Amino acid sequence: MSSKEQLSYTDGTPAMKIVTKRLDGAGNRTSEVYPDAGGGAGGGGGGTGARSLVNNYNAISQLTSTTDGTNTLASYAMTRVRRLPQ
Repeated sequence: MSSKEQLSYTDGTPAMKIVTKRLDGAGNRTSEVYPDAGGGAGGGGGGTGARSLVNNYNAISQLTSTTDGTNTLASYAMTRVRRLPQ
């Protein structure tokens, strides 16, 4: 499943920017592609390129990391759930 969202920026260029998001079957956002400030990658401006973010999930749909293709921007570790005494 994928969707597109149009955002308008005031960066000096009167162009609409399109953010493309992809979801897996569980509804987790697996990737997002943002156009560059100059409007590249479908933004209509002539910039140098887009920024792509990829989210990775474990088997139980918990977010484990976010990368930009080459760099890990964030990684997450889940701790076990501890029940409170009743």
